[in-house]
Amino acid sequence: MSERISNPNLPPTDQPERARLRDMLIRHEGRQTHPYRDIFGKITIGIGRNLSDRGLAADEIDLLFANDVAIARAICGDLYGGAFPPPLRRARWR
Repeated sequence: MSERISNPNLPPTDQPERARLRDMLIRHEGRQTHPYRDIFGKITIGIGRNLSDRGLAADEIDLLFANDVAIARAICGDLYGGAFPPPLRRARWR
């Protein structure tokens, strides 16, 4: 999955600077896949993302949900074969 930056504070021409900043933060903060409490007791995830104070933006919630649906569909497809759920058919009322 490609890296997504939804609200960059740097213009696109500063991509190398953004990469250096990301690398520095990963070295200092780590890259955590599960929530944890930082040294101040704040719930944190990822690369120092403070969930206690900042939470998630609407587009981040949508991305998490879309990823969860894709994972669930893939698991169901593996278990039951083919695309899951199957395409819906329009009901015919007569």
